[in-house]
Order: sequence, then C-alpha cells, then structure tokens
Amino acid sequence: CAAIPKDLIEAELLGAEKGSYTGALKTRKGLVQQANGGTLFLDEVGELDMGLQPKLLRFLETRRARKIGGFEDFSVDLRVISATNSNLDNETERQNFRTDLYFRLSEITLRVPPLRMHNDDVPQFVRLFLDMASERFGKHFDSIEPELVQEFQDYHWPGNVRELKSHIDRMVVLHDGPILRTAWWEKPVSSSYMTSATQQNPGGSNPGMSSGSGAGEPSYGAGQFQLPGQNQQQPYWSAPPALSPKQKKALARDLLAQSDQNLGWVAAQLGIHPTTLYRWRKQGKV
Repeated sequence: CAAIPKDLIEAELLGAEKGSYTGALKTRKGLVQQANGGTLFLDEVGELDMGLQPKLLRFLETRRARKIGGFEDFSVDLRVISATNSNLDNETERQNFRTDLYFRLSEITLRVPPLRMHNDDVPQFVRLFLDMASERFGKHFDSIEPELVQEFQDYHWPGNVRELKSHIDRMVVLHDGPILRTAWWEKPVSSSYMTSATQQNPGGSNPGMSSGSGAGEPSYGAGQFQLPGQNQQQPYWSAPPALSPKQKKALARDLLAQSDQNLGWVAAQLGIHPTTLYRWRKQGKV
C-alpha cells in the first residue's frame, strides 16, 4: 500500500471505469477483482490513506466493492492477508488507523520476531543473500569466513533482514571473491546510526537539503553532510567508491529502503551528489 500514491491506490485496488478520471482511457480491473478466487495481499496496510479505509472495511465485511466511476457493485470470493511493520495499536490510539478496520483485519495475527530474536537463522540468510548478490552483481563468492557469520549473529540488526541484506550487497559490490571476509564488514558504530540524521533533523528532510521551487527538484546547500557514526563533515562527492553506474543504482535501491529514503545519506555512501540520486529516482532507475 505504501508504494502506491494515495491518489491512485483506490483505482489500483478497486478498478476504474473508462473516463472516470484523467488518464482512465479504458475500463480496468483492480487488484481485488484480479485476486478473485485466490488471495489478496496488502503489504504495509498501516500506511493506507484514511479516506480509503472505510471502503476497505466495507469490502472486508461484504466482499462487495465498486469501481471508481462505476454504478454497480461487484462481488468477489477471496482471502485477504495484510502485513505491516507499524504498531497498529498505537496508530489507532493516535487516530491514524480506524479501530473497526484494525479489528476486522486482525482476526488471526502472526507476529514476526525481529532478526535479533532468532539469530540462529542468520547463517541461512547470509548464504541466501550472498548467492543473490553474487548473481545480481556478476561476482563469484562460494564461502564465508566463520568469524564473519559469528559477527553477524552477535549484532542486533536494528534494521532487521533488510539491513543484513544491504550490508552483504555492499561487500559483494566493493570486493571480489571467492571468500566473504570479516575485514570487509563496516560494522555500524552504534545502534542509532540509522536514525542520527532524523534526530538531528526532526522535520524529516535530508541534511544539507532545502525545499525546492519551480521545477520541483530540491535545492542543496554547501554540499556538506555528516555521515552517521562520524564526527566530521564530508562532501557528498568525496571518496567515491569504485563502482560502475549500474552497480551504484542497484546498491542505491537497497540503501534507500534501509535508510527510509534518506537521499543525503545514500548519496554520501555512494560518493555521488544528491541531485544525481534524486534524478535517478525521478527517472525510475532506483
């Protein structure tokens, strides 16, 4: 749900009739109709816009819905599975999520523990992510130093599995096999390394960045950014890693997800100017 713009999510879920909005050139089925007879998975349901929550609640209770611009309801027979990393109990108290929808969705609840609570699974994740990264980046790795596996198991992984995958991707991109070595791992300085920028900048914008005007691209200050875990400021473009543009774009996707879309931090890690990263994202390349 979070990946779909709120202005489009109703059409994506329920479908739309031809001419119901600008760009609706033909009638199309939504995900609800496409999943008829099967399973509809709603990822990050906690991010669902408040305006659409009553319609989702009605659909869950009646198994009937209506396309945008339509005059008749349609029926479907499917199961609904939803997932979120938000605390919906807190979100309902803050009135960011409807209580009745929460109770309707939580008939059966499975809580997935964080990675630090089942670190016995870390070696399997490492092997899986190493194989995936090797294939993705065209590298050859067939083994991992046992000391590195132990280091991974001892670390608390505040970013969970995504953080582990990002660290492995980074090592595979920057080094050559066939052994993944402990010395290559840049272990985070503290558990708060991913949130330091947010704490310093509660407004949510990236350090060194101000709101843009005109064409919609943000404008930047002097180009200085304090990297997480460092005390000195460094230019965005200092010490660029020896990566090809294709490798940087692939790694940028993982780093953006890990850092909650912190453009400044990701640009600093890749050794590129943030306007370059902004342009890649706008063009759909990351």
